[in-house]
Amino acid sequence: MSQSYEYFANGLKKSFIGADGVQVGYAYDENNRLTWVEIPDVGLVTVNGFEWNSPARVTLPGGSEVDLGYDQLMRLESKVVKEPAESVVFFCL
Repeated sequence: MSQSYEYFANGLKKSFIGADGVQVGYAYDENNRLTWVEIPDVGLVTVNGFEWNSPARVTLPGGSEVDLGYDQLMRLESKVVKEPAESVVFFCL
């Protein structure tokens, strides 16, 4: 069983191929922040907003959203998961 990684010239991860042969792709914005992860047969995990360099809103395949909140030292303080219908399904402090 083997796995491999491919990197962009700037050292950021471009793709990962697992032992099962599935290739996962990565994309970044102009500030080198991860903006999406493409998982075959699943879809895109998209980062829609940032607080400094940390993800603040993430959209999952199927439309669920994860809102992440941070304290003044950028430590994760809260995580709220919403279904596509906007109802909160998980809240964590």
